[in-house]
Amino acid sequence: VYKVPNEFKIESDSTTEIFGNDGVTKVAELTTNKSANTATVTVSNEDYFANLPEEKQISALFTVVWADNVELNKSYPIDIPGAGVYNLTRIVPDEDPTGFTKWGVQDTNDPNYINWYIRVNKYANPYEGVSIQDTIPEGQVLASEITGYYFTEWGKDEHHPLLNPSHIVVQDSNHFTITPNGNGDLTNQGLYVVYKTRITAPVDNTTKKAFNNVKITTSTENFDVEG
Repeated sequence: VYKVPNEFKIESDSTTEIFGNDGVTKVAELTTNKSANTATVTVSNEDYFANLPEEKQISALFTVVWADNVELNKSYPIDIPGAGVYNLTRIVPDEDPTGFTKWGVQDTNDPNYINWYIRVNKYANPYEGVSIQDTIPEGQVLASEITGYYFTEWGKDEHHPLLNPSHIVVQDSNHFTITPNGNGDLTNQGLYVVYKTRITAPVDNTTKKAFNNVKITTSTENFDVEG
């Protein structure tokens, strides 16, 4: 049983099956309990572990969010069981001086997936020759369609033309390119892109985060955007 630190909370009860290295043999279940703020791994296949010649370990992922009582922009020393003490700060992620931003949020229904968001040209500056080149790093693979919409002012209640699928070229499960409007013209327009990846390997052991950067080129400037 894993007790989630008080600074975080589990949003919903869930049960996730855990499989062996072959991806087929069910070996355990991960159950999250919202009211108790715990995650429990229950071995359901003891014979599998009894005959396993390698190191007998189970890895499982689940999603937590900041607890309601955690203040914004204040550092908290958080003791994460099994990982140590980390100084973490709850922030508002929408600081965007360039207008080119990418961020990811672990899926609340399945922690093996990350929902990624790319916001291109937030301030609707006159950019031409725009190309969005996304390289999903090792340890993740593309796991959904790539969708999006255009805007003239971020957050404005207006009609949002959709990103045309024909303007997206998926090279493989780790690479895709988007040419906005088919010709790279984002004059007085921004683009919001959404897609999902599946985690295929443990996340960075130091930061406990998954990373996913994107390169955006224009006729006048280039942007290496960290995600």
